[in-house]
Amino acid sequence: MRLALPVLVLLATLAAAAPASASLLRPLSIHELTRLSDVVIRGRVVSVRTISSNGGRMPVTLAEIEILEVLNGTLPPRRRLLVTQPGGVANGIELEYAGRPVFTAGEETVLFLQRRAPGRFIPVGLAQGKYNVGLAGTGNDRFLQRDLNGAALIGDAPEAPPATLDELRSRVGATPRNVSGGRP
Repeated sequence: MRLALPVLVLLATLAAAAPASASLLRPLSIHELTRLSDVVIRGRVVSVRTISSNGGRMPVTLAEIEILEVLNGTLPPRRRLLVTQPGGVANGIELEYAGRPVFTAGEETVLFLQRRAPGRFIPVGLAQGKYNVGLAGTGNDRFLQRDLNGAALIGDAPEAPPATLDELRSRVGATPRNVSGGRP
């Protein structure tokens, strides 16, 4: 019984030290993200809305994405797809969690996606599967930025995240394609 009190104190200390709202994610390499994805795209967020699901008890966010480029995988000819994920605010119910990718209308993004239904996808690895794309300096170079939205990566990252869109393209191992999956 002597060990029980020190063990309880240790467990209480560890529980107090861990952030209550943190999601812990195992870091995924670009290779793993690509392997787990049905398709990798570069796109622009057209709209974001939250609806109620599960009888009004579950907010679900829907992000409509205009496809600018298919980096890996194939899609039927289409110009847009829908990314769905639990979370958001609907009918007075709020569901937020660390690691949930956040979408903003107008942003350019690279997404690693798994197909859930025709035209409907979810991000692979939560926020790890979403990179924001921006212009770097005065040239045409596009830099990448990832927001893990409060999630913590556990363990060592298998690699440094790509800094530019061209670097990501080479690591995904794909030639840019148009939305029908053919070469431009």
